[in-house]
Amino acid sequence: MAAHVTPQQAVELMRSIEQRAIEYKGGDNLGQGIYVGLTKLEIARADDAWRRRALSSLGTLEVQISDVELVDSLFRPVKRGFRVVDNPPAIPHLAHALIEDQRANFAAWSSFARSVSHELFISAETYGGNIQQILAEAYFWLNYLRVRSGCLFVIVGYSTTSWNQIAAECGTVLMEMLESGKRPTPQIGSGPLDPFDMVVSFGEALVVQSLCNDPRFLLAFDTAAAAPFTDNLRLGIAHVWSGLEAIFDVSSELRYRISMNGAVLLQNNLSARLEERKRIERLYQVRSKAVHGNKMSNEQLRAGLKDSWDLLRQVVTKCVELQRVPSMTDLDAVLLGDMDILRPSRKLVPFGPDSTDWGDRPAGRDEK
Repeated sequence: MAAHVTPQQAVELMRSIEQRAIEYKGGDNLGQGIYVGLTKLEIARADDAWRRRALSSLGTLEVQISDVELVDSLFRPVKRGFRVVDNPPAIPHLAHALIEDQRANFAAWSSFARSVSHELFISAETYGGNIQQILAEAYFWLNYLRVRSGCLFVIVGYSTTSWNQIAAECGTVLMEMLESGKRPTPQIGSGPLDPFDMVVSFGEALVVQSLCNDPRFLLAFDTAAAAPFTDNLRLGIAHVWSGLEAIFDVSSELRYRISMNGAVLLQNNLSARLEERKRIERLYQVRSKAVHGNKMSNEQLRAGLKDSWDLLRQVVTKCVELQRVPSMTDLDAVLLGDMDILRPSRKLVPFGPDSTDWGDRPAGRDEK
């Protein structure tokens, strides 16, 4: 049974949030820009070796810095930021803070605003302050981050003020809800977000954007981003496999061609490829049962969607690593012994040619 809150306690809580917002406002302010609020997001513990490299690149060995603070520090030079939100606004604060044209939404938006746990910041100095262009980058980047990491956080909405500071504002906050209240809950479970993926995905997003000029990759990427949120599990599985079929450009002998080409693309030695081929064939069997309406439990369908989605994520991420979508000629050449054709032509450097190279996954870390 929920604890009873007296009117006096409620007033004190509201004042406490306002006071903390004022303190945040007077502290390390990221400045003008867009603050994208995220929820259902858990941050994994960063790999120790990667942490040391990241700290060294910042010119510090301060081991007390949190993983979120570390990611935020790495983003600062490129006019981005990432913060924990522990002081989101309540109903009275939104009623006071929102611009006049949006004030009528304060009650409907309050529960979503209270759910925000982290915020991604993109400075108004980017894109000439154009909100739509900034949002386009944020949404594209975050969608790729979900695909790369497997972490199905929810993009709540954006605000022109840090979610920690909204309670201290008066009629100045422009806000919009994005996914909260509009998108179904993810149909499959997800894990925590690795700080390594958070940093690397930012640089790789430029490659993804370029690859999306290829209709095959665009379909696979859009499918990977949307499939976990599909209400109907069978449709979700069908969507995932449409993405795989697009990447491998097959229209016949689907089970054989996708399992063979997938094994060649994802693995580097014979024994691993044989196991990978068996895995993909098993998943294709699940796909066939699902799309043809065979009797399956929700647990079986949910597991089939999760495993198929993980396969599609691996394929999409591999294309990003190669910086191209391999052709069937490429994959046939590998089968005939040309092992160099599936190697990246150049190394990814996320923050530009003069920055620290974060393109290598630390030694010993399992591949996603």
